[in-house]
Amino acid sequence: MADPYLDVVGQLLAKPGAEIRAELQRIRSLAGWQPDPLYRDAAAEARRRSQGLLREPFRPAPFVRFAGFPHEADLCDTVRAEYQAGNRSVHVAQTIYVICFHVRNVGGAGPGSALDLASKAANEMLNYPRPVQFTLEGELDGGSWGKRELEGPEPDYPGWRDLMRWWMVADGIAFITLKTIGGPTREVIAPGQQYNASWF
Repeated sequence: MADPYLDVVGQLLAKPGAEIRAELQRIRSLAGWQPDPLYRDAAAEARRRSQGLLREPFRPAPFVRFAGFPHEADLCDTVRAEYQAGNRSVHVAQTIYVICFHVRNVGGAGPGSALDLASKAANEMLNYPRPVQFTLEGELDGGSWGKRELEGPEPDYPGWRDLMRWWMVADGIAFITLKTIGGPTREVIAPGQQYNASWF
């Protein structure tokens, strides 16, 4: 395991399989589709989180459909959506505590360019108040990965901006973080599978 954010939950979210994408495409084609009551509240929360973490024009439009996948891959309840934002394809995937944006069409990834591509895409898409820098930490499944370069010591209660990871996957870049704004919480908000198994 390279990093707790790139363990089984992060990999599940960052690499949607063909069946998941086919189901999302099927849902997009259905007239009058509505989320199942089982995951309706989770889907609404997933939409709000996505809108809060992304900049325009990368936020999901009102017509984008967020679908639930109970106990996906026997690991976690997930909510996913896929849509076009300009020339980029954005795949949003969330568990109860982890959120991932998988972005395709971000440019080529020659030697030494993955970090630059990740930084450029993050500063275009993610809702940071000022330009963000990333580190390059290593390789995972053939793709470079890293995390946010903090400007000082890690905060006692880091928020989603502080905890952001990036991972160059086969067809794009995945950004993965916790769904937290920082500050103390009553519940344990963590990336491990045991904390993210159940949402709906």
